[in-house]
Amino acid sequence: FDVTHVGMATFIFSGGDDGGVIDPALDLARYIYTVKGSDPPPQIKDSQALDLALDNLDKILAPIGDKEKDREAVEGVISVICSVFQRVLVHDTAPAEAATLVDKFISKLTSNSSSQPALRLKTLSTVYNILGGNGTARYNTFYAMVTYAAAAGKEHLAVVTPHCAHLDSMFTEWGTDLEKRRVMYTAVFDAMKKHDNSDSAHEYRLKFLSSYQGQKDQSTALKQAVVAVVEAI
Repeated sequence: FDVTHVGMATFIFSGGDDGGVIDPALDLARYIYTVKGSDPPPQIKDSQALDLALDNLDKILAPIGDKEKDREAVEGVISVICSVFQRVLVHDTAPAEAATLVDKFISKLTSNSSSQPALRLKTLSTVYNILGGNGTARYNTFYAMVTYAAAAGKEHLAVVTPHCAHLDSMFTEWGTDLEKRRVMYTAVFDAMKKHDNSDSAHEYRLKFLSSYQGQKDQSTALKQAVVAVVEAI
């Protein structure tokens, strides 16, 4: 995914005497407290600012209207949230706790499929990019993109589906085991079937079934095999 962050718009960093950025986490916290209508603390850690942002994500997204400047302002705030998320992930999170942090961010982004779905999907792709070589977290993020896009609507699923063509190579990159591959294939063909893309749904159902070749226990595949036969008729 190739995502370009927009500018800060009306979200302005505070600066020092040299005009440089002092603390984006504090500026983020100040912005959110302003949205909430309360006073910000004098100091705040990156992790606290991130928690604050995630807990108030719906409020942050709410100001988006028809005006381009409103959208740019909110996208600027989301860009800062992603930046703080990356800082927390890299500097303040033990490897064993990284999955929990990522899952929390994903959960907040996918909690509402009718409120700013395009921006939420774009943010999920940014999260994906930030995760780098964390294969498990990248798998979870892409899975969330598929299921969220399916819930949000056909036009949003159309943004994600071209990337599904690269799933096999992505599985290799992520180090995904066979069972999780089947889970992903199921999510993809269910999403496509839901939005009347029967040919593509059939293609990924066949990929799911092919994963059982040479396996002794094929009972789980039987139901999908019946569906695939019906689809082919």
